[in-house]
Amino acid sequence: MKRILPLIILCLSFLEAGAFSWKPQSNEDLRSDMFAFVEKFIDSTSDRKLAGELETFLSRQKEIADSQPYVWIQQTHDFVDRLMERYPAEISDGGNCSLERRNLLLLRDYPMHADNKPKDAPQGLKDAYEASVRGLYADAEAEALRWLAEGKDSRKLDIFKVYNMGFIFRSQGQTVGIDLQWSGDRKQMEELASYLDVLFITHPHGDHFDGGLLEVMVEAGKPVVLPCDLLPENSSPFKIVVGGDNPYGKTVGGVDFKSMMGNQGPRTPCNVYLITIGGWNIVHNGDNAVPEAEDYLSSEKTDVLVSACWNGVKDTMDKIKASPEGKDCIWLSAHENEWRHTVDHRESYEELFRDEGRLGDPGYDYFKAVVLDAAGDRFTLK
Repeated sequence: MKRILPLIILCLSFLEAGAFSWKPQSNEDLRSDMFAFVEKFIDSTSDRKLAGELETFLSRQKEIADSQPYVWIQQTHDFVDRLMERYPAEISDGGNCSLERRNLLLLRDYPMHADNKPKDAPQGLKDAYEASVRGLYADAEAEALRWLAEGKDSRKLDIFKVYNMGFIFRSQGQTVGIDLQWSGDRKQMEELASYLDVLFITHPHGDHFDGGLLEVMVEAGKPVVLPCDLLPENSSPFKIVVGGDNPYGKTVGGVDFKSMMGNQGPRTPCNVYLITIGGWNIVHNGDNAVPEAEDYLSSEKTDVLVSACWNGVKDTMDKIKASPEGKDCIWLSAHENEWRHTVDHRESYEELFRDEGRLGDPGYDYFKAVVLDAAGDRFTLK
């Protein structure tokens, strides 16, 4: 159904800066903008308990702003983490989730856009930003392992977003990982490998794979599907390089998949995967920049699409819509707030909701969407 313009005046008032256009700011200016955002959030929500919590949070941050200028970064993450449990992920029409959840995602943008990259950035800012995001993703990885240990087995599709474009999918006894960049230690990697049937990697960028995890997977006898050889010194038969078009499909580790070769630039091959587990067809296009590599989706059934929020979302949806069975796909947005990018390329939720190339076109017939948090979020499709 066509996206209905939301009556969310609050959100519109903040659609002035976003990833690719979010300008670097001083710590003081960014924090001040965050304060202004929270004040309008308080005025807009009908949840009086939440309004009180926002007021307490804001008052505390203002009190310590001068004496502890960088503590707001971690404390904002902690605040959002706690409240996200109250406003869990939901299927929404074109990404129009509840005002409270939407604004919590927008609030997440502020600490994620601390300008830590310049050489002359204050060391305190660099340290605060680095510690906060490392903690955010370490917590997400630990939560992913707890989630996997639950061991659900049903016709539902259980989804866990670890971070960036890294997802784990589980259904009917099959579990796959896609584009998992893992920062945990080897013991954690071995535990993760024990749960996965197959690990798929779309392309060889460091925010989409981890060499240590690849080694652990193949040593455990678990297949890793790659667009190019990322383990050149390892001759394991569990290293499956699919470096060209695979339109007729393969079965690896009991998991069926098809793929077409695209790229993210001439030196970066990128597979566009269609993976089937438990009867669910999942498309993950990585950072593919070659529209032709997605043409085959027009003749396939796609239940779930994972694509970067900035990466030709509507074009990919149009390919899937062209299929006779392409009307009921659910979109999972990804790649928001990639923490190692510069500020102007940390793909914000603000831009996801605003930009006409993403979810901001009121005349486009979007798929229903599940907008997940930057790291450690989950959802189950029934």
